[in-house]
Amino acid sequence: MQATLYSYELEINYRCPNCRLFFRLRNKDIPITKETTYDCKSCKEVITIPPMELKIKEKKKKSTSKMSHRLAKKSLVSYGWTKEEADDILNEVSKEHDTTDVASLVKLAFSYAEPIAR
Repeated sequence: MQATLYSYELEINYRCPNCRLFFRLRNKDIPITKETTYDCKSCKEVITIPPMELKIKEKKKKSTSKMSHRLAKKSLVSYGWTKEEADDILNEVSKEHDTTDVASLVKLAFSYAEPIAR
């Protein structure tokens, strides 16, 4: 299960161009739609702060289907299948079923496998 963004804490540090005093704006004080002004506490200069566009980028994940396929292949090999057999059956399973759960892939692979006559 993947978490969703609920809230964020953001603070941005600025510096007065006149006296070089640092100040910071937090969360709702950060201008997003229109510019705002700030009165410097040291030199009493009025500073204009332009609006800021905030973009939150998500990191790209590794392909879960490739990772699941690799882990399912390792499981099948541990049960005595050859790598080629495991690849072939997992490719067949992947074409017909849209699952990335490793346990499901292994179960489906066993259900697709032909029984060995003894």
